[in-house]
Amino acid sequence: ANGVIGGLIGICGIAGFLLPMLYTGALGYSVDQALAYSFLAFLVSGCIGAWQYRREGNLDIPLSVKLGAGSAIGAVAGGALQSMIEKETAKAILYVVVLFSGISILFRMWKEKKVQDKKRKSPKKILQKTSDSFCCWV
Repeated sequence: ANGVIGGLIGICGIAGFLLPMLYTGALGYSVDQALAYSFLAFLVSGCIGAWQYRREGNLDIPLSVKLGAGSAIGAVAGGALQSMIEKETAKAILYVVVLFSGISILFRMWKEKKVQDKKRKSPKKILQKTSDSFCCWV
């Protein structure tokens, strides 16, 4: 499962939220363990993916360092906050965040499809195609 999810993270960056769910739900790990293991998997996948993107010239190193610093600060703060709440509460928060992440992805996909459908049915494009066809016949 880590290999499949790691591949999805490398390909498109999504699905990383599935690891904690897999670890807590299917494997029965505590939230602490699940988050620690998934962060380690993110680190490995992220480093390999960043190396590949850098090799292809698609990675801005200065921006990446800034984003990484912000992520590190957030991770330390989040870890400290998570240790202050009950384990079942943390698990519920994890499930709600994953649920809303999934819903957000579905809405984004729906919106993109709607925009693409609108572009395909644009009167301007239909008129252009019609005039191109007419010019070819003339």
